[in-house]
Amino acid sequence: MRSLARPTAFLTLALFLAFCVVAQQGVVYTATVIPAIAQSGGSTNVRIQITSWTTDAEKAQLKQVFTRDGSEKGMALLRSMSKGYINVAGAQGRKIFAAYSLESPNGKRLIVVTEHILSEYEKTQNVRAEDYPLTIAKIQFDTMGHAQSGQVYPAAKVSVTPEGFVDVDTQTPNTATMIDIARAN
Repeated sequence: MRSLARPTAFLTLALFLAFCVVAQQGVVYTATVIPAIAQSGGSTNVRIQITSWTTDAEKAQLKQVFTRDGSEKGMALLRSMSKGYINVAGAQGRKIFAAYSLESPNGKRLIVVTEHILSEYEKTQNVRAEDYPLTIAKIQFDTMGHAQSGQVYPAAKVSVTPEGFVDVDTQTPNTATMIDIARAN
């Protein structure tokens, strides 16, 4: 008679290791990004890997620092956070500073904040990355969890108004659209 202990132990170990890989990897999305301005470098593929979400306490801390101490200290705090990576085809990965998921009656919106790296087009326009230090990506999902649309604001800055509202200023002509958005895990 054959013992089931060994196959069961192997299956348990395999499931445990698979869970650890998924837990470490978090949520992964892939998409094609198409810039609004053709000289920005053309379309490219991206991989967004979220390993953890920005907590309510971190959101409150960021808002407080941006309000009380200004953008410079707020940016320093934001840059100290790590919520995953964005990999753009042919370029070095970028650390995700913040990752939010916002629920609404129309579905869910995913917002990812990372560093702004100048495109070739921006370099020709004498844009300074310090003026717009962030890149913000938004993906809209329907109520069933299917990706509907995505936008990228490659050049953005964040501030908090005196009334306590978060204000995002973007360099509007330089935007991009995400298509073929899919969850990879």
